[in-house]
Amino acid sequence: MLIFLYCSKFYNHKVFSGFETTQPALGEIVVARSMDQHWYRGRVVDMHRGEIKVFFVDYGNCEWVRSNYIRQMQDEFFHVPFQAIECALSDVEVCDQSNSSVRETLWDLVAKKLLIAQVTWKGWNRVLGIELHDIATDTNINRLLVEKGLAVSAMAPLKQLLGSPVCDLAAFPG
Repeated sequence: MLIFLYCSKFYNHKVFSGFETTQPALGEIVVARSMDQHWYRGRVVDMHRGEIKVFFVDYGNCEWVRSNYIRQMQDEFFHVPFQAIECALSDVEVCDQSNSSVRETLWDLVAKKLLIAQVTWKGWNRVLGIELHDIATDTNINRLLVEKGLAVSAMAPLKQLLGSPVCDLAAFPG
């Protein structure tokens, strides 16, 4: 049985005295009720006016959830490793995050394609920085987004300041 089915069965039928989380902390692992009415394991990534943004650790998506649909996660649900790996495109900052054409273009570039994700850094919060490569066309997706004007290189100002490739700096232990 899938972990979300265990969570849903437990949290749909459990009396929640003592299990409710009214104000979880950023980064806290919780169980949250999604829009599809199932309960999933998640990590709190943002909070705003009674709503909590949850990163679902088994599926990789985020959703804003009302605080009354957040529960403390029981120990038994920590035993199965998280199934999603949170990552971000390396050296890329999207020019306009509200622009739907950025999402559509990215979807067109990656959907139903065989890709390689090369890890370039690991954040303190376990988020991985990746470069995506389309194997069939030998295309670096990160660079292509910059070339199309949908993103800018996050390292460009540092490269300009130093006058040398930033990747050379990565060889030195920090």
